[in-house]
Amino acid sequence: MLFTASILALTFALQHNNLLTLEKGMLSLIGLLPAIAGIVAGQRIRKKISKQYFKKIFFSSLLLLGIYVVLSSTFFNPPH
Repeated sequence: MLFTASILALTFALQHNNLLTLEKGMLSLIGLLPAIAGIVAGQRIRKKISKQYFKKIFFSSLLLLGIYVVLSSTFFNPPH
């Protein structure tokens, strides 16, 4: 309940300050589709493999993502 109230308050504040337009809201909703697909895929994979193996894959993926973010921000983004 608290989470829902917080989201509604944030939505109202963003709209009040013209920071959340209909276009941006629709783009946010579209952006939820891959996130939901990932959650569903993760649940299905988790049911088919052991908990330990799933955790190993999950944390390895997070590590690789972190390395990618650091390397891309360090070497591939020229300073402004």
